[in-house]
Amino acid sequence: MYKDIKNILSYVYIFYLKKKAYFKIKSPDYKNRHKNKNFLIVGGGPSIKSHEKEILNFINKKSCIVISVNNYNEILNPTYHMFSNQKRFKDYITSVKINRVKLLLSPYIPKFIIKKNIKITNYEEIMYINNDTNFDIKKGIIQSNCRTVTLLAVAVSIVMGAKDIFIVGMDGYKNLIKSNKPLHYYGNYVSKDKEFNEHNFNLENLNEKYLKQINDYYNLNNKNNIKILTPTVHEKYYIPFEKII
Repeated sequence: MYKDIKNILSYVYIFYLKKKAYFKIKSPDYKNRHKNKNFLIVGGGPSIKSHEKEILNFINKKSCIVISVNNYNEILNPTYHMFSNQKRFKDYITSVKINRVKLLLSPYIPKFIIKKNIKITNYEEIMYINNDTNFDIKKGIIQSNCRTVTLLAVAVSIVMGAKDIFIVGMDGYKNLIKSNKPLHYYGNYVSKDKEFNEHNFNLENLNEKYLKQINDYYNLNNKNNIKILTPTVHEKYYIPFEKII
């Protein structure tokens, strides 16, 4: 009963934040913080594990600012670690070496949930509007949720002033599900739930939509394109390591 009440209060708080967010969201302090730097966004796909050495070599050679999401990968030594989802935050925050990385947290995660799980207060809030509208950035504020944390991290890198943006671990779900392979590099969960798989297929279509919108924005403003370095269903953006280094 107590847990049910806490969950209800949490959802009420999130609803309140969504209503008030337009008045609280402001131009972020991290705007143009890393102007003309290379960025590497680390997703959760299993290709991370099979390409770990190439990724580390790439980070060193390109002097990348690294943004990882959800489960923390200590080996890749990220500059920033990011959560946009309350459940993922609660599930994975204990894996994060918070004395070694700067936390980027969604303002839509209730403050009492954050305080309960971490003792530090010097994290930064991601400045974005939590809706599913088309992608845009105004005064450093991302105008949609980009649907997934990996793509939201790509958007944050643009706001931070990225010169080149690279992604690893954005494998996609369809091929992994059809071949009965784990969906993430951190664990061995193989989904056989039809409803869950359908959700992931729909999510993948939304990923493709937002990836195109973000890349179009990036190309228009930076004359550059996003590049995915590990095998992915988003083939248009795939460029293997050997063609970059």
